[in-house]
Amino acid sequence: MLSDLLAPQRILLDLGTPDKGEALARMVAAFGFRDGTAEDLVAELQVRESQGATNVGHGVAIPHVRSAHAETVRVGYGRRLAGIDYGGDGPVRHVFMIVAPPIDVASGYLQVLASVARFAREAAAREELAAATSPEGVIELLRARGV
Repeated sequence: MLSDLLAPQRILLDLGTPDKGEALARMVAAFGFRDGTAEDLVAELQVRESQGATNVGHGVAIPHVRSAHAETVRVGYGRRLAGIDYGGDGPVRHVFMIVAPPIDVASGYLQVLASVARFAREAAAREELAAATSPEGVIELLRARGV
């Protein structure tokens, strides 16, 4: 479940910047990678974004990357209610970041991606995310919705 892959330290309730690149870098930093890995991941995410923006509509983006730096699928969540300039369909307010290993035999990466996309389509879910006041509240919201 998505809620099992999130950790409170990877939930940023105020990304504090309208800049997409800076928002991605802040989210990667919250993953806690060491030794230059964060910079590598940001670069990998930027390459992925250059291939096609990962905004999925309704103010939601799901930047995702397979990376040799990841041993397991990890998920982060970031929010900026004033919006991030993501290009395309208007500002993004909710960002779910997925970092996965290059080879994922259990297909956890694709399952998580599909789960986030389904969840994000629901207007009520986005409203509840916007109202969450703590990282733990975000995790509880996801658990309550069975995500």
